Amino acid sequence: MTEASLTDARLIRDARAEAARAGVRIIGVTRRGVDLASPLDDQMLEDGDVLTLRCDPNAMDEFRSTSNLAFPDGRAEARARKDDEGQHLIECLVPATSELSGRTTKSFGLTNRHDCVLIGLRRNGVAQRRDLSRMTLVSGDIVLMLVPESRMAEMLSATGLLRLDGGSLPVQRERHMRSAIGIFVLAVLAATFDLTSMPIALGCVIVAYVLRGVLSLQTLYDHVDWPIIVLLGSMIPLGLALDSSGGSALIAQGMVTVTAGYPAWVALVLLMAATMFLSDILNNNATTIIAAPVSIRLAEQLQVQPDAFLMGVAVAASCAFLTPIGHQNNALIMGPGNYRFGDYWRMGLPLEVIVLAVGVPLLLIVWPL
Repeated sequence: MTEASLTDARLIRDARAEAARAGVRIIGVTRRGVDLASPLDDQMLEDGDVLTLRCDPNAMDEFRSTSNLAFPDGRAEARARKDDEGQHLIECLVPATSELSGRTTKSFGLTNRHDCVLIGLRRNGVAQRRDLSRMTLVSGDIVLMLVPESRMAEMLSATGLLRLDGGSLPVQRERHMRSAIGIFVLAVLAATFDLTSMPIALGCVIVAYVLRGVLSLQTLYDHVDWPIIVLLGSMIPLGLALDSSGGSALIAQGMVTVTAGYPAWVALVLLMAATMFLSDILNNNATTIIAAPVSIRLAEQLQVQPDAFLMGVAVAASCAFLTPIGHQNNALIMGPGNYRFGDYWRMGLPLEVIVLAVGVPLLLIVWPL
């Protein structure tokens, strides 16, 4: 508990009610190392109190974040843990070969040596409540650890703990929430008022996030989608070569020939339909790189404004509904849903028709030819 924690629910009964709404149970309160005696409901919480919670890790971190609670720092006299880098809650199994088996986390020096805190312990399926740092761990225990992002691998190697698959949860860093939102809003405003371009603005956002501690360099590197970068790096020269060699103009001329004698919006429909088809077999970014020059050449040959054609390409490239390979989201749900390749077009085809039926009139209204 800190000065900002549960400001409207300092009575334990109220705090329990607020916790229950988040799927959390407050089962104990420790004050200056001593458990408060029951009944707890009519007692008041004080700064420095340590709450014992029963819940899953996701619910715990959500409740901690919204209630402005702090994790303890693992010392003998509990204090709020500093939030100076990214933290993870990880679930681990204590094997017989672990350095922690038969020892307490305090005697091992888990906090002093690795800056890690034991948050929860389950033994034989029963959650333990008493002083966890003084409990002797045994083989088969499941522990919930709060670990700095930069020291996770080091801690697991030194302790010999086995990290459970899927048992990792990045801790919310609510202290950085306002600065993260503020920096992003400033970047969007700067791009909106033409003070800089959007790529430069967003690049500055990332740099500011790293400098402010919102993101670590390791997190930033881990979340870079390298296959997409390689794909775009390969497709950009292809798009440029297609345009500079006259390929874009040739494709546009073919569309003009097919739609000869019809209004220009028919060519827009054909362009969007072709872009949708291409997006179903290529990444949407790569599709845009190829289709955008064609849309410009098509507008030039029709002697109309290119705005509606370019925006039509942007909309159509995002409509990869016909195949599981058009977008990574389509592929992700294929296995869990036990879908087949042919299942996608049955819903995707009507969706693409709806997009054309609604999108083309709106494009012509917003960006007249």
